[in-house]
Amino acid sequence: MLRNSFKYVNYTDLKKFSSDFKAVYNAPNETAALSELENIKEKWGKKYPYAISNWENNWEDVSSFFQFSNDIRRIMYTTNII
Repeated sequence: MLRNSFKYVNYTDLKKFSSDFKAVYNAPNETAALSELENIKEKWGKKYPYAISNWENNWEDVSSFFQFSNDIRRIMYTTNII
């Protein structure tokens, strides 16, 4: 989801955008993550609407991610074969 969202963001804003977006996927639960997503939408939504709408459209699938503990989620972040 992150890579898919970042492809819509201009390279000059990518570092700031990704830094702000950490609050969404590092949130302790689904409610906090949704709140952070709204904050990101307020800040970046007009400039990069497709990057935000990607998460909104797929929130039902993404929200299940927040049912796991932080330790399990950290393992899920990796794309390396274990």
